[in-house]
Amino acid sequence: MARKKSGFRDKYRKQKEDLQKRHQDAVNNRDTGMYGSFFDRSKLLNDVGFWKCGEGTHIIDIVPFIAGNNMPISQDTAEGEPIWFLDLWIHRNVGVLGHPYPCLANNWGERCPICEHLRDNRDQYSEDEWKAAKAKRRSIYFVWNHTNPTDEEKGIFIWDVAHWFMEDKLSMISVKPKGGGTIAYYDIDNGKNVQFTRRGTGAMNTQYGGHAFYDRDEPEIPDHILDQTFTLDEAVIHPSYDELLKIFNPDSTSEKKERTPVKDESVEESSSTKEDEDESPVLGDEECPGGGSFGADIENLKACRNCPNWDACEEEADRLDAMDKSEPEPEPEPESEPPKKRLRKAKEKTDAPAQTKRRRR
Repeated sequence: MARKKSGFRDKYRKQKEDLQKRHQDAVNNRDTGMYGSFFDRSKLLNDVGFWKCGEGTHIIDIVPFIAGNNMPISQDTAEGEPIWFLDLWIHRNVGVLGHPYPCLANNWGERCPICEHLRDNRDQYSEDEWKAAKAKRRSIYFVWNHTNPTDEEKGIFIWDVAHWFMEDKLSMISVKPKGGGTIAYYDIDNGKNVQFTRRGTGAMNTQYGGHAFYDRDEPEIPDHILDQTFTLDEAVIHPSYDELLKIFNPDSTSEKKERTPVKDESVEESSSTKEDEDESPVLGDEECPGGGSFGADIENLKACRNCPNWDACEEEADRLDAMDKSEPEPEPEPESEPPKKRLRKAKEKTDAPAQTKRRRR
């Protein structure tokens, strides 16, 4: 008597190849979990994985890459130009699954539904909830880890780390104390090893320190390491406004108010690390997202086009303008001139002489 064929067996065989691919993906990602989930994994080339920086002293090379067409506007790097890192702003714990997503406003000068919702509903969040929902500044690198032979043999990894812990420190020590200029520690021909120490592994006790540059054993980064790089920015998810709005779902405000955002424990530094507690790199009320001078650089940077701190920056610019114009006179001065008009927030016409308009680039 012939055995009756199983309907499941037929379905399994038809989808066997797809199942094997998903298994391979699961194996490749077994140590990453949610880590790096704002990347499109289909665009992560050359089997490059994510580096988890443990406690202790590390020695790495930061390996530059060629920029693609998805670079953050604050870095002012054109497609095809070399760059040593990605300066990204990330919203953590977005949607019911608590995934991280890039901030459309800070990264690309576009409308961001999360930033808009936070701005319009500030009073519905506690201070901790609001800080947790704001975009956090991250630095993304290709690194070649020399700390242990196993990682060194594998080649490059992608490293996602808080800007405050790494790029902020490297930018300070790369300034030459004599003669001016900076140390190009990322240079592929004659750069430097980067050494630093991590202490602590928890959300509240992680510290990075001891950042220093040392001569490489071999000045040049070998070609087989350079060839593992790719246009890292193009692997970053860049959702549309509507896509991000659907994921974020701001209509569930009442539900969000009642619960504290879930921590993404699989991410190396969660939203409540020291960077948020003491010396936070999170955009403050009087901080320029484009790295400029608050008030002085208004309308001179690309980031001005959709700056969340525009109003405060404009007030500071008006104050600076008034200071520049005020000079001691033997007689009483006439009334001060009205503030200059700006593209973002035009003021009513007056009988005062016409002012030169500042325009966004």
